[in-house]
Amino acid sequence: KYLIFEHIDYDNGKPLQNNTDKVDSTEQELNFFAQAFVELTVEHYQWINLDYHVLGQAGGTKRGFLGGAGGADPDVASELVVLLVTRHVSSNDVGATGPGVAPGKPQPDPIPVEALLTTLEARKAFDAWLRKHKSKKVIDKVKSANSAVAAAKQQKLLAAQQQKQQEED
Repeated sequence: KYLIFEHIDYDNGKPLQNNTDKVDSTEQELNFFAQAFVELTVEHYQWINLDYHVLGQAGGTKRGFLGGAGGADPDVASELVVLLVTRHVSSNDVGATGPGVAPGKPQPDPIPVEALLTTLEARKAFDAWLRKHKSKKVIDKVKSANSAVAAAKQQKLLAAQQQKQQEED
């Protein structure tokens, strides 16, 4: 939580102000740790088991290390989902290509909620949390990112079908 959401970089003992994000000019630039985090692959995030944390199931005496809470905080986990759905990027090295794309320059690459939260129960809990804790603007960004991912998948499927049809002809 601290490294991604609260860490502040310092220069000669003075806190550095985050600039406007280079990918999304409506957002503040992420700190070094958060930027590295949003560039990981979906497979990396699946190791976190966000479903478990969104549902708050790591708490209590049964599961946590030495009887502690085990790190499950539904608020932090939900904030991570929002961050990844709305701010995930990939560099040119790992996928995003096209005219004018500089090598290694981060490109928006939203991850659908379904890829991060694989159970219906966790997605419902996240949706309830989102409505309760976030503004309409953030909710719309999450929905928009999910829609963009669905549209991209549809385009890839259509292109693959067209290529297959051309090969058959």
